[in-house]
Amino acid sequence: MRRGQLLSIDALLSLVIVVMVVGVVINTNDMIKAEITNLVEWYDRANIANNMLDILTKSPGYPKDWDITNTPIRVLGLVSPNYPPSLAYNKILGLKERIQDGDPSVIDSLRNLSSGKDFMFEIYLRKYSISTSGFPITGIYIIVGAPNNNVNFRLSDSGNSPFDVVCGSVTLNGEPLSSSAGNILLDLTPGDVVEFIPLETVYVYSRGSLLGTIPPNAVVTVEVIDVGSNLQLRYNAATCQLQFTGIGRVYVQVKAYAPQDVNLTYDFTPVSNVTEPSLRIIMINGTIYAPNGTLYTYNDALSSMNNSQWVEVAERSLSMVKKIYKSNLTLTSVFSGVEPIIIGKLKLEIPNYAYLNVTLIGTEANASFLAVNGDSVVGIFAYKSGNITEAVIVENGTIVKKYSGLKGNVMIPLKDIFPEVNIAELYITSFEGTELFINITWNLGVILEPRVESCRLKLWVWDEK
Repeated sequence: MRRGQLLSIDALLSLVIVVMVVGVVINTNDMIKAEITNLVEWYDRANIANNMLDILTKSPGYPKDWDITNTPIRVLGLVSPNYPPSLAYNKILGLKERIQDGDPSVIDSLRNLSSGKDFMFEIYLRKYSISTSGFPITGIYIIVGAPNNNVNFRLSDSGNSPFDVVCGSVTLNGEPLSSSAGNILLDLTPGDVVEFIPLETVYVYSRGSLLGTIPPNAVVTVEVIDVGSNLQLRYNAATCQLQFTGIGRVYVQVKAYAPQDVNLTYDFTPVSNVTEPSLRIIMINGTIYAPNGTLYTYNDALSSMNNSQWVEVAERSLSMVKKIYKSNLTLTSVFSGVEPIIIGKLKLEIPNYAYLNVTLIGTEANASFLAVNGDSVVGIFAYKSGNITEAVIVENGTIVKKYSGLKGNVMIPLKDIFPEVNIAELYITSFEGTELFINITWNLGVILEPRVESCRLKLWVWDEK
């Protein structure tokens, strides 16, 4: 550098390089700050969804028994306090009911969990298909003749000709008529009861008027009720033919069984294949209600998401414990659908003194049940027709058990329904009549533990603001 020269070319170049380096550093620092800011914002958004699911699926909530006590919820949680980490089916049901009722404590808890962001929360459960069709019993109560009129009684296709019956099915006052009776003609007196099963269509007449038709394989009971009756019975045990002769006033009770017409359906769609959620909760701008006062819909959620710059999604597949036990249940004529009575898994054998007590109210009434015990699926059918009350258990198109009742009430041993220490489920699938009372005479809940199945939770979080 010459004397008096303030800046050389070398110094100028060095200064330019320094300025460029500083500029690059400053620009890089701004870019890093922006990336860090974006990363923090993304992490916060992602954490909302995951944090919500963490609290819902890793805690029973507070209070932990909010589904039983029905007290206000401080913190919402779905874990079973007795069977962690599985979710509790009853808490999912309880959440659904509280949302439908507009419980403010649930809404506040969800708002806090979402940090004020918008969200859509869905729970997917197994979809069951449970039904019974067909009824295995037809009860017919025929009174032949008026109380003050003794009439002819004929039970045949024409005249008083004999008809074929199931061999060994004929009884008199509960005692079988064996081959020793031969072709003997027996006089019937008031109070005598004859039971048989015809193999062909049989017609009931009174003085030439047709009163009723009895189908083949029905169980028929004839009771003599008039002192002036002169009714006789002829049964040929060798040919298995039965014939009534004479005149008399009687009751004819017909119970036609058709278990082959019964269809039992018990099936389910795995939760992985279920497309419609069992529960959907949508919160937009801090509320679950649309401006029209109804709950937000799926389309409302999609519209709100489209107005947001970001949407975060989180999903969990978990186990769920399910136990239902209703020791008493009353239904009326308006009942429809399927109502679970027992769902769980037996820990011990059911005692012999435990019964399913069914009471049917109405002149004509019937009820159908479906039961599952391990791999076995059976139908339980109870009916009342006049003075007849009966119940049967049907399995694979066959009646395996019969029970007689009185005045609409019949009791079925629970051990006949659930013989195995295994999964135990009982559903009422249909009822016709005035009222139906169902009572379990022993506390089955003490030996019933929850059944485990899977569930799926999905959560969308966004911010429309």
